[in-house]
Amino acid sequence: MLLRNNDTIFRVLKNQDDKSLVIDCIRRTMPKWILTASLSDFEECTELSMYAETKYSYARQLSSQDLRIARDRFTMIAGILPFIGDEQKRSQMISFLADQCSKQTLRRYICLYLVYQDINCLAPLPRYEKRLTPDEQNMRWGLNKFYYTQQKQTLTAAYSKQQTKH
Repeated sequence: MLLRNNDTIFRVLKNQDDKSLVIDCIRRTMPKWILTASLSDFEECTELSMYAETKYSYARQLSSQDLRIARDRFTMIAGILPFIGDEQKRSQMISFLADQCSKQTLRRYICLYLVYQDINCLAPLPRYEKRLTPDEQNMRWGLNKFYYTQQKQTLTAAYSKQQTKH
């Protein structure tokens, strides 16, 4: 269930007695237990409005490579998900599984998955290569030719050589 109040969107993951386990969908912080009564000011929210607020592209087509990466990332966090409500066990599992990647990366994957409840959100984002202006191309050429060499020249010396050669 998604709940919204002003600029905060919570996803309720579990209810237990008078407490609810929630994750902040905007800030994507680790889930925490709060009193269910404190959610009385919140109103229900749709998945689509949450996607729009967080700028999540749920309909994008994934390549087979991206899908494989998303499944691998989900496999890394799958062992942690049963302990999501117990902070101590969750931290122990994150520490135990942090040999493949950093603890922070695991936490980021967990938060992403819990916010969107979708394996596809773990796929890498598309990268776009920026087109260089002619000045940037000239600078890159000069740096590659005169600065990134075995002589390890200073940037000033490389700039001087570029000015005389170019």
